[in-house]
Amino acid sequence: MGSDEITTKEAVQRIRQLLLSMNRFGPYPLLWPMYGCGDLPQGYCRMSAVFGAVFCLGCCLTSIRRYETQSGDNKVSTDIANSTNQPPNFIARLSNGHEVRTQCILIGAEQAPIDWIQSQVHRWCARAVFLTDRSLLVEGRKSTDITMLALPLSGRGENGLDPAILLEIPVEPSRVTDPDLFIVHLTATVREAMDAEQLFRPVIRRLFRPQNQDDGNELTSSHPVESRPKLLWTSYFCLPDLSTVELTVPLAANSDRSRFKNSDGLYVVPGPDLSVHLDSTVITAETIFRAVITQLGIQSNEQQSAATGGSDGPPISTLTSENGNAPPETSESTPYVSLDARWDGLFPPRPPRPEDIVVPTDNEGGQLMDLESD
Repeated sequence: MGSDEITTKEAVQRIRQLLLSMNRFGPYPLLWPMYGCGDLPQGYCRMSAVFGAVFCLGCCLTSIRRYETQSGDNKVSTDIANSTNQPPNFIARLSNGHEVRTQCILIGAEQAPIDWIQSQVHRWCARAVFLTDRSLLVEGRKSTDITMLALPLSGRGENGLDPAILLEIPVEPSRVTDPDLFIVHLTATVREAMDAEQLFRPVIRRLFRPQNQDDGNELTSSHPVESRPKLLWTSYFCLPDLSTVELTVPLAANSDRSRFKNSDGLYVVPGPDLSVHLDSTVITAETIFRAVITQLGIQSNEQQSAATGGSDGPPISTLTSENGNAPPETSESTPYVSLDARWDGLFPPRPPRPEDIVVPTDNEGGQLMDLESD
């Protein structure tokens, strides 16, 4: 998929990627989560919890200020006593009133102050979501087929970037008697905020029947049965494209954000782009991951993992501290396990070896049963 400005080389690369994505997890190049894209942050939360992350649920970030060390204050915050003894850089205040001292803060672009990102928004995403009673593919369709179309939208002038992408996905029925339903996602890139319903109106008239059309009038002597899907439910919205937001806080004159310019440990995470794949998101995530690990002074042990078999996934380069050496070992006991003790530096993380699994002895098992019985 691409606009009229795409080069031949880039088009060939995209076609190659599309073909290589087929027959991996199924006959189609797209993976569509059954319960939405919430599977992605849930996978992140589960993985980061393994490494000792603490989550503050049911609250949001209300303010951030720099941590200023008082004279004679040599106390190390317990909030950051997981891998290093470096002092915290920031104090984050949560909506529940608690304050957290931390070395790093990652804040999503959609949650950042509007003056931080407003000047960096150059495109908008116009979206439409439909629920229909039948598929656009009338003949030869299988129950698991996914429809994807690139549709030019005429009359948009210089405000739009062709093409618009239509993705149709069947709804998995919970009962045999459930009627066939389909979810249609229609996405277009525009250069400024506009009414999505007005933008997609020509496509809707051409491909779908309106909601108020009477089904009883479909079959007449002069007109055959209407083959276009009927719109059962519609939703329209337009959102800013936050994929081009810088990782660091931009500087502006007479702005409160200037005190966070080039702050070590404060990262603004861009949003996903408007493409159907997550390539740019994966690259951005790896970039932020490397920066955070370097900020914390943690080094992975890729060579040791390679000697023990490693992982089936592609390796990433070894991460080092700022001086290029491994962080010094310390005998100080902490309530957390370091990243090196849990992860071999390869991605995706491999399952533990049988010898790494701790099996309780009979005595320990008996004590556990006694505790449960009490």
